[in-house]
Amino acid sequence: MIADKTGEVRRRLVAGAVGPTNRTASVSPKVEDPSFRNVTYMELVEAYKESIAGLVAGGCHIIMIETIFDTLNARAAIFAYSEFFEECGLKKLPLFISGTLIDAAGGTLSGQNTEAFYISMTNAKHYCIGFNCALGATQMYPFLQRLSKIAQCYVHAYPNAGLPNAMGGYDETPENFAINLKQFVTDGLVNMVGGCCGTTPNYIEALTDAVRGMPRRDNIPVTKNLQMLSGMQEFIFRDHIKFINVGERCNIAGSLAFKKMITAGNFEKAVAVAKSQVELGAQILDFNLDDGMIDGKAAMTKFMRMALADPDIASVPIMVDSSKFEVIEAGLEQS
Repeated sequence: MIADKTGEVRRRLVAGAVGPTNRTASVSPKVEDPSFRNVTYMELVEAYKESIAGLVAGGCHIIMIETIFDTLNARAAIFAYSEFFEECGLKKLPLFISGTLIDAAGGTLSGQNTEAFYISMTNAKHYCIGFNCALGATQMYPFLQRLSKIAQCYVHAYPNAGLPNAMGGYDETPENFAINLKQFVTDGLVNMVGGCCGTTPNYIEALTDAVRGMPRRDNIPVTKNLQMLSGMQEFIFRDHIKFINVGERCNIAGSLAFKKMITAGNFEKAVAVAKSQVELGAQILDFNLDDGMIDGKAAMTKFMRMALADPDIASVPIMVDSSKFEVIEAGLEQS
């Protein structure tokens, strides 16, 4: 319990921040080799578990996976969060998830749009989801609006103090910052607001004064019995969709031509098969690399990495298909 400047004693909660790290699990740092990674999914899981253990030991009340520029990194953090609490036997702390959009089109660094990002996070059963960093409130507004329409949980936003200037600083004043964020509250988009880069205590004070007493978002969408999938774009099984095209030509069991490509190590040609299916209208792609003469785990890892480096392929959901659980795990660790 802490007293504010008026003397009012209020409860404060501490959110333990689990940051994005300086590595990305879904993008190769080598332009000439899209299958290369300088970090694996499980390496990220172990690093995130260590972070979460320290935050919990330090007494935080919330775990916040934040500044998410790569959804696969966030998926590793979510798995680490679940595994940590399962192993230690403690009750799970509330989970907040905060993505970072890097451009005017509203995409993450790994390319996901707002709706696809939300869908990718839903199985985490998070308490709150939102955006932070990279954009100012004005630039963030349309994407927060889209998130608020689909999110069946609480929504937050803590943007930067506008966009950075040529010197890397921020020119938006605390008063303008507060006015811009107040619009989020006025329009019923958020349950929580705050500030990221460029903000200082006087920004937060101005924001607090601007939104004090205003109603928080209560128009949380009603849960609908709709299957929601995502690649870089969302795919929701809405009522008007009567038939779904699943591309199955990347299946060793069903395509001798594809099998020959994989056994010969011609992954570039195999990726072209996946791309052609999307171009011909496939809404979901099935990948199956099961064969007695092939290392299915290694083949799935390499093929998934190379295929998802193509934006057309990555735009649709992937169905990882195998009779071996380790192969399914390998596929999921790339997507």
